[in-house]
Order: sequence, then C-alpha cells, then structure tokens
Amino acid sequence: MGNFGLDFTGVSDDESIAEGVNVLATPGHTEHHASVVLQAERLVYKGSFELRGRISGIGSPRIVVAGDAIVSYAYFIQNKVWDYNSDFFSAEKARESIKKISAVADFIISGHGGLFRNVRKKMEL
Repeated sequence: MGNFGLDFTGVSDDESIAEGVNVLATPGHTEHHASVVLQAERLVYKGSFELRGRISGIGSPRIVVAGDAIVSYAYFIQNKVWDYNSDFFSAEKARESIKKISAVADFIISGHGGLFRNVRKKMEL
C-alpha cells in the first residue's frame, strides 16, 4: 500500500493505460521519466498555438504529452535539453527521448510551453 492509502502500479514502455493512451519511456530529464501518447479520433482544435497557426479538422493525430522531456518549442527546435534539475539523468538519453518523441508525435505538449506541431514529422492524416 502506497502513501495516503493509495496503491500504485508501475507501467512499462508502450504499455496501454487506457483506450488510445500509451506510455512512452523518455528518460533523460530524470532516470524514469515517461511521456504519454494519445491517439486522437478526428480531433478538431481551433485556436492559436506557438507557431501562430490554426488547426481544424486535422484527422486522427498522435499527441505526445512530453512533460519535461521537451521543455518548450524553443528547446525542441534547438535540440536542447533541460539539465538544471538536481535529479537530471543524462543528456544523451534526453536527446534519444526527443528523437523517440519526434518519430511518433504529430503534436507535442511540452512541459512548459504548451501545444505545438512537430515540424520534424510529416503529418499522415
């Protein structure tokens, strides 16, 4: 039994935790950092995001909630990693995690910068 009467169960890389939601191991920022991959069904999003664009009726994209594996769009574009936390694990692993996210994500929700389109991946809609 965990803290506060809660029982926690660990998850593995690529494990499904709900329909359309999978875990993606993304070590680097911390040793056991994980992101979440959401497979959207006919997502419609209207509004501005970091690239000053609008998307609407874009199909069924994969969205990766990256947390601090990708701190912001600026860090993503520059292939920079946030290594200022006391439990930082590895710049090499962090860059591998960024590549892993880039390979699957159509859109990324960064830890501190919000939603942006993955400009490194051609969208397959």
